[in-house]
Parts: sequence; structure tokens; C-alpha cells
Amino acid sequence: MSTKTSNTRPLIVALLGLTLAVMVLGGAVLVVKLRPDHAAPTTQERAIDTWQQAVADDPTSDVAQTGLGMALLDAGQVQDAQAAFRAALELNDTNWMANFQLGLLLREQNPERTLALFDKAAANATTENRAVVLVATGDFLMARGQTKAAVLAYRDSIANAAFIFDSHLGLAKALEELGKTEAALAEYREAGRFAPGHPEIEAAIERLDGETKD
Repeated sequence: MSTKTSNTRPLIVALLGLTLAVMVLGGAVLVVKLRPDHAAPTTQERAIDTWQQAVADDPTSDVAQTGLGMALLDAGQVQDAQAAFRAALELNDTNWMANFQLGLLLREQNPERTLALFDKAAANATTENRAVVLVATGDFLMARGQTKAAVLAYRDSIANAAFIFDSHLGLAKALEELGKTEAALAEYREAGRFAPGHPEIEAAIERLDGETKD
């Protein structure tokens, strides 16, 4: 009998400090962290000022609005960040980062809107960034108890970028929750390839390996 895992694995944005997405802003590569570091206030203020000036210089630039949104989010100004991402989407509704970040911010208040924004982000992102969006989609669906739909999102993420640890771990947990022990075990082992010695994965492998031998 499979041990049921929790379907409330925290969404990526809540816990990970890993750099998972990259977007190009005017020729410069901006590394986006889903949980920004706590930078010094003066650094945050300078970033906001820089992006505000970029918006003033070109009010039609969705890239500038997105950069402003990220800077505001880093400073903890969530409502203003939402407004900037919305402004970016009014200028260009295919801006994957604006879709993705706005979706993350609307998870609690408007889950259906979040899924639509994630879908739009995935449809317009590059391959690697699409995989990140799909992991977030899988986590969000798991948190809502939509495990079968989460499996599809995780599998799609792996199809886009097979090297993302969280794709395999999410899929393993979803499969285990569905009682698919052997398939879950295989995914835990795959996740373990990217994080040798990970205690959660080692415990899951030991647990499920024992079940498959019973």
C-alpha cells in the first residue's frame, strides 16, 4: 500500500532561492530568482529608479514594465508589482515573464486566472523557461488537489528540460499520491540523480522500494 504524500508541497515561489528563470531585457540578461534575496534597501531603490526611468523613456515597452515589476517585487511592493505586470501585459499579452509573475501573485485570490496566466506564460516562453513555468503549474495543481492534472504538467516540464530536479520530484510525489508506486519510485530515483544524498528522496526510495518487494 502506498504512503500518501501531502498535496501541499509549497509552490516554488514560496521556498526556493534557486535561480530558475532567465529573461533578456534590452540585450542584458536578467537572472530572475523566484524568491529574491534580501538586498540592501539602497540597491532595491536604485533598481526601481532605473526601471522607472526606462518606463518613462519608453512608455510602450512591456520589457521595461516587466523589469519594473521585478524590481518592485524584490522590494516587497507587491501591489505595485502587480500593476506593473498588468501594464506589461496590456502592452504585450505574450510577455511570458509578466504572465508568469502575475500568475504567481494571484494564486490565492484568483486561482483560475493563475492557471490561465501560467498557460500563456508556458506557450510563449523559451524551452527551459517553459519547463520552470510547468513545474510551478504542477505544484499549484497539487496544492489544489488536482493530482492527475499535476502529473501532466510535470511530465510536460520534463519533456522540455529533463534536468530540472523539481520536475522529477514533483512527478514522483504526484504518482505516489495516485498509488502508482513503481512509477513513483522510478521518478524518485531520477530526481536523486540531480541531488545525490537528498534526505527526502532517499527516504522515499527506501519506503517505496520496500513496498514493491512486499
